[in-house]
Amino acid sequence: MNYTYNLVELFSGIGSQAKALKNLGAEVCTVGTCEWDLHAFIAYDAIHESCEIPENIAEMSKEEILRILSGYSLSNNGKEAMAFKTLKTYSVETVRRIYAAIVRNKNFVDVSSLKGEAMPENIDILTYSFPCQDLSNGGAFHGYNKGID
Repeated sequence: MNYTYNLVELFSGIGSQAKALKNLGAEVCTVGTCEWDLHAFIAYDAIHESCEIPENIAEMSKEEILRILSGYSLSNNGKEAMAFKTLKTYSVETVRRIYAAIVRNKNFVDVSSLKGEAMPENIDILTYSFPCQDLSNGGAFHGYNKGID
């Protein structure tokens, strides 16, 4: 039976849950993600979707995108909210990439403000991931450098 599972990934990171399902041969349609770490969700976008900026976003000014992004609680370290003044220092291409990744991956961004009625009704699988920094060598960025010893 060929069936496409509608997936929502909370704390999605780079999308390892979706990737694992695809590697097992499951047909997956991601109908929502939720990740506030902009480095992670931009990587998610590159891995699962595209690095291209859609034309409608490429035509937007930095100010237009910043106005939209001001409604999100974003993080640039995965641990704390990033100050909006920091986001304003990013290049126009970077804010376009951030916004494109949010739109393309149906990213709810901030799980603490996610309401049930915002979730798609047709979810077959809902996953969530715990913070992997403590288990990976990538945790060295946060001061933990033993990996999964």
